[in-house]
Amino acid sequence: MAVQTDRGPGTVDPDGPRSARGLWRLTRIPGVDAVRARRIADALPTWAALADADRPTLLRLGVAGLADRLRTVPDVSLPRTLDGIVLSAFDARYPAHLAAIPNPPALLWVEGSLPPDPGIAVVGTRTPSAYGCRVAHRAAHEVAATGAVLISGMADGVDQIAERTAVDAGGRVVSVLGGGLDRVPPRLAEHRDAILAAGGAVISEQPPGSAPTRPSLDARDRIQSGLSHTVVVAQAGLGGGTSATVRFALVHGRRLVVPRPEPDSRHAADPESALIMALGDPAGIDPAVLGLSGRQGARVANRRPVADVVVRTGAELAAALRSPSGMIAP
Repeated sequence: MAVQTDRGPGTVDPDGPRSARGLWRLTRIPGVDAVRARRIADALPTWAALADADRPTLLRLGVAGLADRLRTVPDVSLPRTLDGIVLSAFDARYPAHLAAIPNPPALLWVEGSLPPDPGIAVVGTRTPSAYGCRVAHRAAHEVAATGAVLISGMADGVDQIAERTAVDAGGRVVSVLGGGLDRVPPRLAEHRDAILAAGGAVISEQPPGSAPTRPSLDARDRIQSGLSHTVVVAQAGLGGGTSATVRFALVHGRRLVVPRPEPDSRHAADPESALIMALGDPAGIDPAVLGLSGRQGARVANRRPVADVVVRTGAELAAALRSPSGMIAP
């Protein structure tokens, strides 16, 4: 254990609380999660300021009960990957649109080039039908054609179809992982390398060595939405990870685009189309289907349909992705 001070009056230690290592050190304190670490670093940007913080300040930050622990910040190294960087939420290179969401990641491990502008997410089921494959392929091709960055998650199914299509079409991809950057399966190593070679990035808020878990995958879904201005659901059933991405997109005020097969078609009857059918239903849906309640649930209950754009043909999908789009007010 060690207490570090700043290098001189009026200076901020580049290894201080707002640095990547500083935030990592704060999160190593029992009781200090990423949210609290960001709050502490925002208010107390130097180790000296933290060491001198009085009880009213700590009360205001919600960490008064951790006062003793905060005065002995663990002196630990920041985990890194061989070819990557780690961005602090206070770093000028940290995407502004991601920083603006509720509870953005305190740290991002990044390999490749992370574009500054928001992109278009293409997400969906791990087991798409031929219909879902076609939608994912067409959407990704159109995203690449617009010059936008495609955001996805390297999962089997829709994610990989979209990522591979975008790269093959000369586009850039940002793939958001639910585990550490060193936990990419060997079978996907070539795919990861293709994303990086095309000028894209592979990122995670999980440190190296972390295996993906259900909570970390759900947390990954909020990053996919946070990095995007538009979220396209190619195909998905109810209750999976795509539902979480949709929920975050609605909370974040992202434009939601869904295809909707003709109601009497076999594609509509496919269980893997249940979510897109619900999101495109002119009658709307019960917000509980998406895990929303309270104020956000009431807003979704009043959206008919829930999706901002419902498309029925490839031409309509192309037009929706090529048209000027921005964030919808949350």
